Amino acid sequence: MTEALVSVRNVSVDYTVQTGKLNAVENISIEIYAGDFVALLGPSGCGKTTLLNVIAGYHEPTSGQALLRGKPIRGPGRERGVIFQRTNLYPWLNVKDNILFGPKLGSYDELEIQESYDHLMDVIGLRNYQKNYPFELSGGMQQRVAIARTLIQKPDILLMDEPFGALDAVNRDSLQTFMRDLWYEEKLTVFMVTHDIDEALMLANRVIVMGQRPGQIIKRMELVFNHKTLRDSGYIPELDPAFMTAKREILEALQSEKA
Repeated sequence: MTEALVSVRNVSVDYTVQTGKLNAVENISIEIYAGDFVALLGPSGCGKTTLLNVIAGYHEPTSGQALLRGKPIRGPGRERGVIFQRTNLYPWLNVKDNILFGPKLGSYDELEIQESYDHLMDVIGLRNYQKNYPFELSGGMQQRVAIARTLIQKPDILLMDEPFGALDAVNRDSLQTFMRDLWYEEKLTVFMVTHDIDEALMLANRVIVMGQRPGQIIKRMELVFNHKTLRDSGYIPELDPAFMTAKREILEALQSEKA
């Protein structure tokens, strides 16, 4: 069997708070393979972001371990690109300079970076906005720039923490379609945290559902709603009875947690 790109093995995370110990996630195990789009779904406060932070290397687990290509994750690394809800673009830099900021700090081949930049300009559709500053862009356009800024460093996996949560409905829908096509066309590996069931079902080929704190996995699903050939032939995932069945199963799993 193909080795997982990322393995989370029996990970638990505790925080020390004024009232004592807070158990954020408990005994979580996840495998993410190259080419996966995995959505981690669950209610607010269930530990989704904590788990993403463990994979990103921002937080060490209390017990268990997270591995990248079989080696323990020890802190942040360029091979894991992280996209947050807030883009954190530099307001004093234009689109081009924001995207090229990271490579200019490292030892990158200039020709290779220019080729990557030109390609990403076509991918995000903002070639006519290269000299614009973040405040001149819509929220959706800013998020596309943030994604390009991360992808130009060629990470092995893209970690996304509710990246479209702050957008209005129109921008959110547009970015979801963009992200789904980007994953397919660029053959990315994506791990995304979300609390939106429809978003998880629209984007992911695998959905992992977490219950209330302490966060534990209560359901795993394999999906085919975003299969490229079906989309090309006019397939609309939301109208597929299987989409509604999966949504109902997730809702039932989450509701059973409250019972």
